[in-house]
Amino acid sequence: MTRVLLPLLLLLALPGAYARPARQYLGQCPGLEYGLPPFAAALRATCPVSTEGYWPPYEVVSGEELLRMLDGKEKHTAVLFYASWCPFSQRTRSVFDDLSSMFPRVKHLAVEESSIMKRKTRICWNAVITFHNNS
Repeated sequence: MTRVLLPLLLLLALPGAYARPARQYLGQCPGLEYGLPPFAAALRATCPVSTEGYWPPYEVVSGEELLRMLDGKEKHTAVLFYASWCPFSQRTRSVFDDLSSMFPRVKHLAVEESSIMKRKTRICWNAVITFHNNS
């Protein structure tokens, strides 16, 4: 578990130079030609050749949908909380897209801040939370 979490955290700490516009993958892992850093080659080698039968790269959901989707049916779920108006969130979202393609067996969900902070003050925040179902 630690071997997987450390590279994930390193990817999140990447500068914007490595970020690229989000795009849909067609059943394959991203290549290094798409701007991933060199250490990502080790992660890329663990990707399946095809993601057919796995989750799509990620889904954008509301707060209520998130609660329904975390019902315990999936063993692992990664959730990105982001703000569309925040430049850091925009860069992180493209990294999250890469991670979702590298780890297709993990369900990836993205939650936009406006869907859960209807009457709250805007605060710049980013978080990726990984849930593990022990049932």
